[in-house]
Amino acid sequence: MTNNKANPQTSEQQPKPDPAVRRFDVLIGTWDLKVRKLDSDEDHITGWNTFEWLAGGFFLKSEGEITLYEAPKFRNHCL
Repeated sequence: MTNNKANPQTSEQQPKPDPAVRRFDVLIGTWDLKVRKLDSDEDHITGWNTFEWLAGGFFLKSEGEITLYEAPKFRNHCL
């Protein structure tokens, strides 16, 4: 006996992100951050940030760490 009903997982196409989101590809990777005042030779903000696509390619994941002046490090995790 065979099942005549189509398997919904194989008969439907998976959604795909709009091609416009591919503009964010330039962000993919790990970036070093350094910020200083215009009149200073010292970096006042330092850190890093990594961007990567989540499965499916709809959303970017951002993870990093920032130090502001002498304050404790700030760690971020964003979707």
